[in-house]
Amino acid sequence: MGAGESRHGGHSGEEDDDEDEDWMQADKYAEWDCADHIDYNGTAMTVRHVEMPLDEAGKRRVTTNSGGGYGFSHEAIVFDVMCADGRVTKFTAEFTFKGVLKRWGHHKVISNVKGHKNINLPMTEVLNRIQTPRTYDLLSYNCKHYAVDKFKQF
Repeated sequence: MGAGESRHGGHSGEEDDDEDEDWMQADKYAEWDCADHIDYNGTAMTVRHVEMPLDEAGKRRVTTNSGGGYGFSHEAIVFDVMCADGRVTKFTAEFTFKGVLKRWGHHKVISNVKGHKNINLPMTEVLNRIQTPRTYDLLSYNCKHYAVDKFKQF
């Protein structure tokens, strides 16, 4: 990360002072693969609405009334970003009880890709679009609601 940049995809001073609490809270969801580089001047080429299982192994199947599937899950949106130097990296936006968590990289275990779109947007526009004035509520506006809403905006 360059000087002044946070792990959340913002610049220091723009996010909560307790950034590590957000970071650790989101890491409960699934194993994380950090991006090897970041580029706020890059261009988002694709966006995906993804779902990750919430068990500790990340792969355990749970039997449901519908005949299978995963138990509890977490949803997010993931962008493939073309950097100025030609490399491609990933950027993830997800909604937690602390708000929108923005970070470079992606969850290692994805159980379902719910949507995929080709886009061509500068990262500044992506960062604007992923914001929300909503607050997290487990029943009325959670990570799934956020991912569905934001994916539609791209």
